[in-house]
Amino acid sequence: MIGYTVFFKVLLLVILIFWGYKCYERFFLEASVHKLLDQVGLGYIRCRVSDSVILHANKGFIDIFELDADSRDVVGYSLKEFFVPIDPYDSLISAMTDKCPSGRVNLRVRTLKGKEKTVTFKICRLHHSRPVRQTALGIVEDITERAALSVSIRESRDKYEKLFRNSGDMVLLFDIFESDIQEANPAAETFTGFTLQELSAMSVEELIHPMERQKFSEMEKDLIFSGKAVLETVLVRKDGLYREALITATTIEVQNSKMAMAVIKDISSYSRKQQEEATRCRELEDFCKAAVEREERINELRKALEIASNRVKELERERNDREN
Repeated sequence: MIGYTVFFKVLLLVILIFWGYKCYERFFLEASVHKLLDQVGLGYIRCRVSDSVILHANKGFIDIFELDADSRDVVGYSLKEFFVPIDPYDSLISAMTDKCPSGRVNLRVRTLKGKEKTVTFKICRLHHSRPVRQTALGIVEDITERAALSVSIRESRDKYEKLFRNSGDMVLLFDIFESDIQEANPAAETFTGFTLQELSAMSVEELIHPMERQKFSEMEKDLIFSGKAVLETVLVRKDGLYREALITATTIEVQNSKMAMAVIKDISSYSRKQQEEATRCRELEDFCKAAVEREERINELRKALEIASNRVKELERERNDREN
């Protein structure tokens, strides 16, 4: 009987030691995780699901919401007491109650100091047999700068998309090495006579006049090495007509790959005007030259007339002298 008592005491002691070790290991691991989260600027919270009361929070949570308090001071208070939600707060509650499949919620909030922020809550619910004791773990990240950058990128993309679509000049997006056209704006249809579908199956080189393609190849080399290039060339329309064009190309990053964007301006009318002006200048030069030549001829005739007049006067004087 005594042997059984000793055995059970030893067994209970072993169980207590094992349980104590597990609790220590869990506490040490949790403390290490909290320290790591503090170092990378992430917040950590453990909340009661039923009323979102905070059971634990780390320093990262305090820093994100700019609370003038210690992490222990927020325990026992509802989560929504530490910020003013701008977006619906129900989305966070849904994540805690498993109504949100991903468990991730982006929420725009205003801190108690009045600063607007965008934070991400990544929620993991811990199930318990008693609903009142169900808790949720959450990682909180301040993504204000990232969200602002994302909005800026989206606005820039929309802006350039509108410029691309509504530009009066022909705009092509093409492979920098093969010159295959990836995308063209509606103005390209008017300029070339090809449909957008036909252009997407062509290369830029196919639009260039055969005698100008060597210049285009040289332009591509400049584009690859310097990131920008300009070329005045001749394009051939679908109907066979020629169009003088000025190509201004730059390299851009599209989905982590280098592409080229070319703005192509029709300078045919400008060239015609330039030729007309050049012709007019030549005509004016010829007229001026002819006028100068006529002036020189008139001067020569005037001098000859003056010489003849003087000769006549001399002859008259000689005749008068003889008569006297």
